[in-house]
Amino acid sequence: DDVADTGHSLAAVRELLSGRGEKELKVATLHYKPWSVFRPDFYVEEVREWVVYPWEVRETLLKLARRLREEGRGREEVRSRLLEWGFDPSAVERAVEGI
Repeated sequence: DDVADTGHSLAAVRELLSGRGEKELKVATLHYKPWSVFRPDFYVEEVREWVVYPWEVRETLLKLARRLREEGRGREEVRSRLLEWGFDPSAVERAVEGI
């Protein structure tokens, strides 16, 4: 998985896969959050903040932009908020064009 956030899905998968004759079962994630109920065997970094992976930027920007528009915010305010949150300006422009 990408991140062990709540850890519930990782715990469920481990439970599902355990006891199927494997000699050993290891779990790896890119990120681990300290409140997770499941601690992976391997992870790259412990984080507390929300993580947006490079392969999720477009999808995340579009979801956020649409949500802001549904809240009644205009395009300029949407653009401004996304930029404030640290998203790449060119990606923000593409997202704002898509709403």
